[in-house]
Amino acid sequence: MLHLDKNNQHASNTLFPSRAVPENVFIEHANKVLNDHGFNSKTSINLVSHCRDELCRPFTEAIDSTWQKPSFNIASLAGMVYCGRTGFRAAMAHAPNIDGKERYVIWVASHIALGEGEPGIVYRPGREHASTACGALLAALREIQSGKLNVQLDPTDLEMSLLKQQIVGYLRYGQVPSLVELTYAVHECILADVKRTAQLAVDRDMCEYVIISGIQVHGAYNSNFFWPGTF
Repeated sequence: MLHLDKNNQHASNTLFPSRAVPENVFIEHANKVLNDHGFNSKTSINLVSHCRDELCRPFTEAIDSTWQKPSFNIASLAGMVYCGRTGFRAAMAHAPNIDGKERYVIWVASHIALGEGEPGIVYRPGREHASTACGALLAALREIQSGKLNVQLDPTDLEMSLLKQQIVGYLRYGQVPSLVELTYAVHECILADVKRTAQLAVDRDMCEYVIISGIQVHGAYNSNFFWPGTF
């Protein structure tokens, strides 16, 4: 059942045209395709990255429930992947080895709330006023809007520092993006990073891997949707 009011539905269709589907539907369909190509709980391990926000957690829980085995966490703020080659190789060392072949499924996503159809707004239990998602991207966006994006590495805020350093390369010079545009840009950033890291970490003679990317969309009434980017 879709839990989108009219404002939510219009916003979802406009900002993520014709492609944002209920999260559980996407995962179910993806797993059928994966299984047809030999990727399943007996042959493969899942590596999952989404934002640390608790709104995102049902995505991993749904994957783990479907596969009936836990996934390997490669997540950071905003869904960025900062575990590097070492993290990837650690996950890969946990994969089943079937007839000399290991298989990995890498799921990655940025995310955005669409509470009442307004990008970035979400209502959380126990909080009287509206909250936000993705909070990290909104914080970065405020700095961009101010004209002063601090890209120095802050040892007390490493993930946020790295996020700001990387997103600059996915914006046009002088661009002040909307939150939706920034969310798309971060998706592209995450995907490029994961492709590059995977290529460096894997032995193609010994393994096969799939990268599934997209954007998590948090709707009204605790509903979650997924915009598929690549598969």
